[in-house]
Order: sequence, then C-alpha cells, then structure tokens
Amino acid sequence: MEELLGKFCEEYSFVDVEWKEENGRKLLYTDRGLHYIHTCPPSYRAKGFLVEKAIEAIHKNCDLKVLPICKANDDNYHMKDGEVLYYLQEGMRETTWERHYFNLGRSLAEFHQSTRTLSWDKLYLPYRSLGTWPEMWEKKCKTYESLLDSLERSKAFNPFEVYLFTMFTYIQVSASTAIDYLNGNGYKRLTNAISKQGKIAFQNFQDGHILFHESGKRYIAGQYSWVLDMRTRDIGQGIKWIVRKNGWQEDKVIEFLVGYQCIAQLYPEEYCFIFAMLLYPSRFLKTVEIYSLMGDEERALAGEDWQTPLDEELATMEQVLGQYPEAIRQYFGVEIPEIHWLWRLPEDDNKTICICDTESSGGSYEPFSDYSDC
Repeated sequence: MEELLGKFCEEYSFVDVEWKEENGRKLLYTDRGLHYIHTCPPSYRAKGFLVEKAIEAIHKNCDLKVLPICKANDDNYHMKDGEVLYYLQEGMRETTWERHYFNLGRSLAEFHQSTRTLSWDKLYLPYRSLGTWPEMWEKKCKTYESLLDSLERSKAFNPFEVYLFTMFTYIQVSASTAIDYLNGNGYKRLTNAISKQGKIAFQNFQDGHILFHESGKRYIAGQYSWVLDMRTRDIGQGIKWIVRKNGWQEDKVIEFLVGYQCIAQLYPEEYCFIFAMLLYPSRFLKTVEIYSLMGDEERALAGEDWQTPLDEELATMEQVLGQYPEAIRQYFGVEIPEIHWLWRLPEDDNKTICICDTESSGGSYEPFSDYSDC
C-alpha cells in the first residue's frame, strides 16, 4: 500500500497522504483535503463516451449531480497500477438525512429514471450486462471448479484452500439454485421491459455511490463503474449493502424499497430477482476469482482473515433469506415462491453440506428436488 500511496503523491502532486477504508469505501486524506478512491479494470478507460452521455442525461432529467473526476498531472483521469485503474474524486461535507434509507432509495430511482432515454449504441456493447446474469453467475461457478481442479493436482493445501474444498458443494448448489430461480421467475422474459425504467446501473452499488451534501444537494460518484443493466441490479446490491452494514434490519430494507417506489413501482417479479441475488454467494465467488489470479507467494498469505468475513456473510444471508419473503409479502403484498433451504451442519460434523427437504406450501419452487435427500 505504501508504494501505491507514493504513486498518488507523484501523479497528483500531494505532499502527504493517508489511506483509510470505511464501510467498503476507500478514502484518501491528503494535504489538499479528502478524496474518494475508485477502481476499475484497464479496459474501462475507453468507457468515457458512455459516461459522458449518461451524465448529460442525468443532469438534464433530474437534480442529481455527478461528482467530477480529478485530473492527474498528465491531464489523465486515471492512474494505472498493475492491472488496476484508480481515479479520484474530491470529498465533500457529507451528512445523513432524516429517513436516510428512504432518501437513498428515492435518489437511486431518480438516477435510474433519468437514464431511460439512452439508446443502445454499438460502442456501449462491451459494457452491457442486461440479460446476462445467469451466464455471468455460471462463469464464476466454473472458475471455482477450475481452481479446485488445479489445487487438487498440487496435493498440498493451505488452510484457506482446505476451506474452499469444504465449502464447494454448499456454494455451488446455492449458486445453481439462484440461477434456476432467476430463470424460473421470468428473468429473460422481463429484462427488456424493466430496462425501459432505466438503462444504467452500477457494477456493485454500495455506500458512497450516492452522496448527500450538507447543503441539501445530492451527488452521484464512481461513474466508471456504470454498466448497461436493469435497475434491479442496483436495488438488490443496495439491499445486500444495507444488510452487510446493519445485519438484517427489516425496517431499513423496507424504507429503502418504499423510497424507491415513491418514484417508480417495481414489477412483482423484481422481488424474486432480488431474492435470487440474495441467494447467490457473490462475495464468496468474487474472492475465489481473486484467489485464482494470485501467484503462489500471494496465496501463502491468505488465511483466517479471508475465511472469517466469508463465513459471516453466508450466515447473515441465510438469515435474510428466511426473513425477506415474509417482509415483502407483508409490506408490498407480493408472494415470493419458496425454495428448499440450504443448511450447513455444525462444526463437529465437519461442515458437511446438504439440502434439507422442507415442507412447502402450494406453488413452491423446487429447482433441485434431486438433491433433497440429506
């Protein structure tokens, strides 16, 4: 990290810098004030045309403002370090509004609605994820399989690799069930209709993408993470972020959804798509993807500090999966099809993974009935 901070000083002429991570946000404290750090793949350098057109639509159609990106000394908007592009945005005097999650949901809906008029230009196709969730999720599952295949050939595993082998069945069945559930509830059929409610989404919507200034103005940040996708992606990721930050607190999740729908109503099926997102172990599989790209020396450093947050996330999401359908039924009157639940047995049973066949009400969704015998 020291080397990266030195590059920031060199590229932006900072005299002194200090880095901090807070609620998943990367903050850079400098002699010229606070800056937000964002990252994106090198290929996103060419995304400027899409970003520019989207900003024009946002500023034209709503009162949200897009936070400018800081220029480096060479007039570039990015700084490259290895296989990562970094870009900075100046920090601001943020505040938390009353009914924060309501206003967060409302602002997110306004952002989506403002991008409805964007057209599908061929130049944007490399950044289009609309309609591809099942394929993207399946690809990450195959990365997990390939990693374990390569590790098996080495026949010498560190503790984190043992953990990856232990969790394989649970993660793969969770992901496969999420994919089948997504497809079984009309994902392919409805993507184009939902996209008419907004053309742009964040790659991973979270804290820091919508900022509330103490003056009352609202800002959008992290624009190089924009992709062409439907609004449900941001809503589902937003709920995941709320849960990661607070645990399952029904009132905050409902407040977020109510705020969104005071601007734009959701399709009933979107609640199911969000449920599939909650079931899909995205953070676990992203960690696997990162690990698969590491060299041997880097892998040797991976240990319990990697495993613990993944276990905590899975445990939290198991609780959410049990609470979310009833909350949606109660507050919005939408019935979400049930599925057979995944259970991890206690430590003293070597964390054996199975799917328990539970009694379901009529109309339940059972994509993996072949796996129901424990």
